[in-house]
Amino acid sequence: MTYITENSTLVIETAEKDKSHKYYLIPTTVAKEGLNKLHVKGNKLHIYNDHTFVASHFAAITPCQICSKTIPRRIGRQGYMCRDCRLICHKHCHHKTELTCPASNVCKMEMIYVEEAKKTEKELEKDNEKRKKEMEKLQKEAEKKAAVDKKEAEKEAARVAREREKAEKEAGKERAKIEKEAEKKKSEEEKKVSKTKTTAS
Repeated sequence: MTYITENSTLVIETAEKDKSHKYYLIPTTVAKEGLNKLHVKGNKLHIYNDHTFVASHFAAITPCQICSKTIPRRIGRQGYMCRDCRLICHKHCHHKTELTCPASNVCKMEMIYVEEAKKTEKELEKDNEKRKKEMEKLQKEAEKKAAVDKKEAEKEAARVAREREKAEKEAGKERAKIEKEAEKKKSEEEKKVSKTKTTAS
């Protein structure tokens, strides 16, 4: 799978019948849509800081010359190598090098710019319809979430009201109990005083 990033330039190199080469500059937007859709087939070159990186297989344990970490050994082309200065690195490290290629041949390449395929009116209409449906779906999901949130909020408010009512009832009972005990104590005190006066007489 081709490593695609906006940080470097993707070029496809084709070999012609007269043994010359053509270089097709591929915009990132086109590359992300899929290189298999292009009729251009050839070597994929990743150009950064005048380096021409190509996917390469490294059989032995090889350190990345940019991050110094080891490039893992596996089947396939697991790293990049500049075919001009032989700089070796991870695929994701190639656009991090600060060194300019000292043996670059990039200036000799005559680039052919590959334009984005212009969409027909029917394709644009189809895209707009798809976008409209996606927006409607998002709107429905937002409304559904808002309704659920409202219902949950109402449930929570009802629960809080019940808890408050219960707490008020408990507090009322406690107040009534305290008042009753206070009245009982007062009555007992009054009886005690009355009894003391009677005894004194």
